[in-house]
Amino acid sequence: MLKIINVTKKYPKSEAAAIKNVNLQIKTGEFIGILGRSGAGKSTLIRCINQLVRPTSGEVIWNGKNITEVEGRELLKVRCDIGMIFQNYNLINRVDVLTNVLVGKSSKIAFWRHVIGVFPKDKINQALEALERVGIKHLAYRRVDELSGGQQQRVAIARVLMQNPKLILGDEPVASLDPITTIMIMDFLKELHEKEKITMIINLHNVELAKKYATRIIGINDGQIVFDGLPEQLTDDIIKKIYLSEKDFV
Repeated sequence: MLKIINVTKKYPKSEAAAIKNVNLQIKTGEFIGILGRSGAGKSTLIRCINQLVRPTSGEVIWNGKNITEVEGRELLKVRCDIGMIFQNYNLINRVDVLTNVLVGKSSKIAFWRHVIGVFPKDKINQALEALERVGIKHLAYRRVDELSGGQQQRVAIARVLMQNPKLILGDEPVASLDPITTIMIMDFLKELHEKEKITMIINLHNVELAKKYATRIIGINDGQIVFDGLPEQLTDDIIKKIYLSEKDFV
């Protein structure tokens, strides 16, 4: 389904690469939890998958095609298959929940409809269905900036569901949420994964969350993969390898 081959990303004005020669193969239906300290390269890796960040070298193979070479409409089509959930939700605060969810179908809806806020009835019904799936259909006509953080993240997930994605990426999607809301959001993502067989690749800051929800854990330190295995294989020594740098041992 997804192959990452020798992917390196070096940002301008940065001496070191954010990720270095990363190689991964993700199978359909996996729930991947990515662990690593801040600055380890987790976000860069996630964003290289959907080409929000273009790799400096290497290949990202999606369904047999090297998507590091695609642009324009072809790239938009790829991103329709790959949903993205952000830590800060990336919503339009001053408009209502329903309009935010309809943005998930932006490539399928004429631009002028976005400008004047008039959408096809079938797309509105689809958006309402997505909101029902995440449990907040009753908030469809509330402004986003009136919602709690957990509710906003559910809006963001509903927006992703509008794409009918085959893969969902999460860039620290629960990092800004309280513990109870975190569990609610993670439970929902796990339910989506199990019931609808959607592949998940989620950056997490919490080891216990990764062990509870992921079917496979990838640990990144200093831009390189230092662990790739099952949750039960994540020992204290491996956790140290993921989170401590060489200078921590000096």
